[in-house]
Amino acid sequence: MADDINYDRPTLSELIARTRGDMAGKVTNSLAYIRGSLEWGISAALAGAVSLTYGAIDQLYRNILADRSTATWLDRKASEFNLVRQVATTSGGIVTFTWTAGGQTIPAGTVLTDAAGNEYTTFWITADPGGPLYPDDGTAAVFSSYTGLAANIATGTELTITTPIAGITSVGVAAADFINGSDLETDDDFRERTLDRIRNTPQGGADADYEVWAKSVADVNEVWVVTAVEELPQFFVIYNGSAAAVTVQAAIDAAKPIQAQPTVGSVDSDPTYQFSVSLDITAHALAGYADGDVEDNIEAAISELFDQQGGPSITIYNSALRNAISNAEGLDYYTLDDVNSDGTGLDDLASGVTTVHYLTAVAYTWIP
Repeated sequence: MADDINYDRPTLSELIARTRGDMAGKVTNSLAYIRGSLEWGISAALAGAVSLTYGAIDQLYRNILADRSTATWLDRKASEFNLVRQVATTSGGIVTFTWTAGGQTIPAGTVLTDAAGNEYTTFWITADPGGPLYPDDGTAAVFSSYTGLAANIATGTELTITTPIAGITSVGVAAADFINGSDLETDDDFRERTLDRIRNTPQGGADADYEVWAKSVADVNEVWVVTAVEELPQFFVIYNGSAAAVTVQAAIDAAKPIQAQPTVGSVDSDPTYQFSVSLDITAHALAGYADGDVEDNIEAAISELFDQQGGPSITIYNSALRNAISNAEGLDYYTLDDVNSDGTGLDDLASGVTTVHYLTAVAYTWIP
């Protein structure tokens, strides 16, 4: 590989030829070019070892700077600025089925397929629409079993129940475009986002400055800043942690560099700043994992999602929530039965101007 600083990694063949040439030039009556000789074998072994060293140098050369780093190198570089690669997510939507007779339901977890064989799953029991005359249309909430933009199927796409249910047509149609499916953020997009953060250093008064300031004067873990534009220079500092408001006020009184009059509150101790999220989950643990340990892992995964992607006036989509739960260690399979006690597991989580996402309770039903 070569570029403007003239770094050129030699190939293994070039290294072998170079090593044999060096040996032939320095050893009288050298046998370095005689196939099967000791020198012939040693020169190849030495060249192979040196090639590995060149390979390590090449990796450093390609990735030491953010403007051309890739894969895990780019992830590590971005993490220095608290940036995380956007994960691939599943999609969801509503599918219309026709009941030809009364009394039947579509169970939660029913598998559907599209024309290409991609799978989708219903996420709660879909009841008989009630008639009294049949045929009668009803709708089922469905999520893709795979991630990516391709999971965002269009209105009218046909999905077929893989195991037919008597009294219900097996073929349903998407009532609207499925949404929220996204691909894993590419290296090029993530690199551009990282470089933008590096090149645009926060200045005095930027949210990042207030976050750093709040963390420096109070015992906090995560900080979200909300500027009250109508009442400048006031702003809200909303944080996780147990520090008292007087701690932050004392910093202002001591004439710290950032001057403003804050309204402060701990998300952990003051419901005023909480966008409370409660969940009902039915789940099964992998063999060797205690249900209680998996519960801790699920709640840790959700809390990490809220810390990384949540905040004031932010929507965390249901697909991202389910993706976080799915990644919990020890979880075999699950259904998200309810979000915020409204009878649905489909809710997106949209926080208010001065509230941040906060997990208040999870009710579990464990399948033996």
